[in-house]
Amino acid sequence: MKKIILYWLPFTLCLSVIYFLSTLSKPISTGINTGFFHPIEFFVLAFLLLRIFHAYKLKYAFVLTIAIIVLLGGIDEIIQSYTIGRTSCLSDVFLDFLGACFVMVFRFKKLKWLIR
Repeated sequence: MKKIILYWLPFTLCLSVIYFLSTLSKPISTGINTGFFHPIEFFVLAFLLLRIFHAYKLKYAFVLTIAIIVLLGGIDEIIQSYTIGRTSCLSDVFLDFLGACFVMVFRFKKLKWLIR
């Protein structure tokens, strides 16, 4: 139960927020290009997913994280393609991929103590 609350709940909430925002007909206006938010959203999501994999001591955690983030980014774009007033774009999936790659860089460089 502890792993579910500490690891799965934050990941599930983050993914739910991302998918909820994808279903909005008119995105929340911040005056900043949405391409700025894709890497940030999926950086957080990849970070949380990597924490889960490390908690379960899975092999190939980095490869699995990247693959799942690209898959989830693709699903996010599919959701947007069916939402009135939104469009999907393959470059957004690439930005999601970059967000996941940044987690790997930080994992090796500065944030080792956050993911054990």
